[in-house]
Amino acid sequence: ISPSSRPTTAIPNWDLNFLDIASNFTAGSTNEITFMYEIGAGRKYKFGLFAQGCTDNVTGLNHTIATVSTPTDNYVTENLHVLLDIKNMASIRTSNIWNEIAATMEMCITLQLISGTTGMVVRKDNHNIALELVNVGVFGGPQA
Repeated sequence: ISPSSRPTTAIPNWDLNFLDIASNFTAGSTNEITFMYEIGAGRKYKFGLFAQGCTDNVTGLNHTIATVSTPTDNYVTENLHVLLDIKNMASIRTSNIWNEIAATMEMCITLQLISGTTGMVVRKDNHNIALELVNVGVFGGPQA
């Protein structure tokens, strides 16, 4: 039996791994929160930021979201960083993700990998996150 000369089709990589979260609330920071993922290389994706529970949209928070993706050494996956830039720190306290009693930002993040041919969601990852803010005085509230 001789080997086939027919090309083989690679199995698509639909990896979706939440790696980490980092925060930087120093003055002048251009992204206060970074969500880090590893996803299959070349995949279409959709990121969502919601109030905790993943059903209600975030309201009252003056923010923008940007993404940066870089290939990994194996070129099968890529690192995806989702950058949350809060434009007005005082808006944290007026948003629906602020928990005044616990001094935490409580949110849900979702990342969906989407088929380029059908537009359907192939993989989805949700995480409820509570981010404690130690010095809330800089956001217009009492010092913690």
